[in-house]
Amino acid sequence: MQIIPTILVQTKTEWQNEIRRLANIFSRVQIDVIDGQFAANTTVSFNDMGDLPEAAKDFHLMVVEPINWVEKCRGKGASLVIGQIEKMSDQKKFIEMVKLGNMKAGLALDLETEVDKLDKSAINLADHILLMSVKAGFSGQLFDERVLAKIKIVRQMVGEGIEISVDGGINETNIRSVVQAGANVVYLGKTILEADDVENKLSELRKAISYV
Repeated sequence: MQIIPTILVQTKTEWQNEIRRLANIFSRVQIDVIDGQFAANTTVSFNDMGDLPEAAKDFHLMVVEPINWVEKCRGKGASLVIGQIEKMSDQKKFIEMVKLGNMKAGLALDLETEVDKLDKSAINLADHILLMSVKAGFSGQLFDERVLAKIKIVRQMVGEGIEISVDGGINETNIRSVVQAGANVVYLGKTILEADDVENKLSELRKAISYV
């Protein structure tokens, strides 16, 4: 089980503060990218990100046509690129484009998107499936338990050889149920970012899943 911080910020100053702080603690981080069209929100631009640290970087694309953003992610040293399928014309082509850039590829489903919207031919090529437990595009929302059934279904579909992650409203009170359902990666935003002591918060989260 991997616990990975998510950075969803609007300004260059916020970005610089968070990426430096988190990269000193975590070996892997997720960077949220929102274009203002997928959701009524925008995140810091790729230009304002500057040079990124050596930590493994997962890019979560909440944009119209994620395939058009793949090269930007590669230019920032992405390890994994995940695209929301709701505004994606061709899931398989997206996966193939990411892999051509020597990156791992993932597909993401919004809270209201049914599992049967996943293209089976794309799943066979994917390294990662992300299931939103809130409405994609904004941080600070409450965890929605409807995601638990979706985790179980996707785990049955893909077996054990692929990462299944959950993103949105996860904390020490609900992380156990997420892991029990079959997820092996959790992305956390405010739970980590607003913690007075990040390492202590991590210990609490790990303790919550220590006997799963």
